[in-house]
Amino acid sequence: MMSGKILIVEDDWSIADGLRRYLEKKLKDHARGLIRSEGENLDKLCGQLS
Repeated sequence: MMSGKILIVEDDWSIADGLRRYLEKKLKDHARGLIRSEGENLDKLCGQLS
């Protein structure tokens, strides 16, 4: 008896592909956030210089 365990029977390639897509989305979202915050920092710096 396997109490507390969930078996996922699925093609390994589809699991890997789903994980890859998930990580790509997370990375893109993170990169967008970094670019946005750096852009705001540049705007503040340019405002201070002018």
